[in-house]
Amino acid sequence: MMNRWLLMVSILLACWLPLRGIPPEREAELEGDIQRELQAKIEDLLGEQYVCETLLGLDYPVPAPSSTLAELKEALDARVDREAQERYPDSQRQVFYREALEKFSLFERGQLVEVERLKGLPIKGRLREIREFDVLIDIRTVRYDEMHPDSLARFRKELSVQRIDRYVRQKMEGWVAKRRDYEEQIHESRETELYTDANYVQVLGEWIPLQDYFQRELAARRAGLADRLRPLLRTKIFMQAGYRFYEGVWLSPQEIQQRKQLLAQKNEFGPEFEAALNRLNDENGESVIGGTQGGGEINPW
Repeated sequence: MMNRWLLMVSILLACWLPLRGIPPEREAELEGDIQRELQAKIEDLLGEQYVCETLLGLDYPVPAPSSTLAELKEALDARVDREAQERYPDSQRQVFYREALEKFSLFERGQLVEVERLKGLPIKGRLREIREFDVLIDIRTVRYDEMHPDSLARFRKELSVQRIDRYVRQKMEGWVAKRRDYEEQIHESRETELYTDANYVQVLGEWIPLQDYFQRELAARRAGLADRLRPLLRTKIFMQAGYRFYEGVWLSPQEIQQRKQLLAQKNEFGPEFEAALNRLNDENGESVIGGTQGGGEINPW
């Protein structure tokens, strides 16, 4: 009877101890093998030239930037400004000034004129007299207070100067606004052209060197492949080394067989062993052997 209890206690303690798994030194060696084979697989499946030319559509090797970002910004601003100035030059001011003179320069005696009035039709004819309160056009007198302001300005020097300046200023403001609109229209296309020619690529609104983009993409694709391959290679190499995955732990066949034998012996003791095992489980708050119905299931923890 004593021998039976000693055997039962031995089996109980053996079952309670955690599974040892692969020795740390050996596991480190196998992990090194996994890493070397993984690296070789990645190099074979996602070589730099293949990723660059086939997957990304880039020239290999990827060229280095020909200019810095600061240089490109300066060149872009200069180019956009130059093209906008060519399309909407400052010399247009002279055109507007000549137009203003035609509209608001002072009338002279003997000149054929047309005077707009606040009410009624315009008065057309030859200017005969310019007097203090009115003018004589052919045989018709036109008072200043009945003239439209634009026509009145042509008989008052200070008003003429004001009208000419205002006309040129307003026209130039519109001209400059058109130039700015044009700059906005061409900015994106000129930016793309300059930065692309300098071996940059835009990613999420930021221009980065093409080489940096390539390395980023290469690393991301290789990392994704590594995540998929690593579990497969671990299984392959561990199994080639003679280990098997048993109850969540890699074990040698000998240790697996020992655990199965202990489980078979445990099942021979019946209720007494089950009661002792349950007490041990209750005291430790965890399962020593998974399940009490047999079947070879062992909880490694």
